[in-house]
Amino acid sequence: MTNHENLRAVTDDGVALHVEVQEAEPDAPTVVFVTGVNTTLRFWRRQRGELTGRARMVLYDHRGHGGSGQTEPGAATIAQLARDLHVVITTAAPDEPVVLVGHSMGGMVITALAEQLREGFHDLVRSVVLINSVPNGLAQHWMKISEAAARRTVQVVRKVLPAARRTSLALTPLLRRAGLVRLLPEVPSEVTEAFMAAASFADHRAGLERFHDRNTLVIAGERDNWVPLVATTAMARTIRGATFVVIPGGGHLTPVRNPELVSAHLRSYLDSVTADRR
Repeated sequence: MTNHENLRAVTDDGVALHVEVQEAEPDAPTVVFVTGVNTTLRFWRRQRGELTGRARMVLYDHRGHGGSGQTEPGAATIAQLARDLHVVITTAAPDEPVVLVGHSMGGMVITALAEQLREGFHDLVRSVVLINSVPNGLAQHWMKISEAAARRTVQVVRKVLPAARRTSLALTPLLRRAGLVRLLPEVPSEVTEAFMAAASFADHRAGLERFHDRNTLVIAGERDNWVPLVATTAMARTIRGATFVVIPGGGHLTPVRNPELVSAHLRSYLDSVTADRR
């Protein structure tokens, strides 16, 4: 029978993160799942069921999300989330390098961790799976304009509109288009806004070089409105030795909307990781 354990990982600024660990056989790889904004570890429910027994799974809620402690607005940054991920790894999986699986902003967090740790990243991480994710400029992709123009546009919006109106006029239509509105009750609206703003202009492309020749898997949705296929294709091409998979007809929430396909790719990927460990 599979064993489950709940942990608390305390961050460098004192926030308690809710962590769940699902054990497996001793030779199974450890996989740490990193969610995007406005979701909790329940986002991975289907993958958790499909991968039971194939991997020791570590799942957690970001600060301000689900069972984790709240966050100060100034700490709602991708860089801080990367430091939080570091704490989760060293708390729940200190014995050997892990596989990191990140969706959307979660993939950006993984890339930011790689940028922060540099050569030390490989001491903690065996390989990486990025799903519906890019390491920079999400606002650019949502607005479908140049990076410079996107930055100028949102800077003007921030100056002209107060926070509440900004959320209503800018974020809600985007969330609705991506199919995330039904997930809004997962976290307070001010947390959603803070992290959406952080993801809009974060740039952690420097971390991608840590994924070269590390059996990296990139999964994209063919019809992803938030992270367009052209953007994930370009990212995958910059990662030497990466495997690139496109989910036919998939949108931004492929682990939820296309769980069988995503889980099948993850099973095959973990089988190869397990074989490499023997």
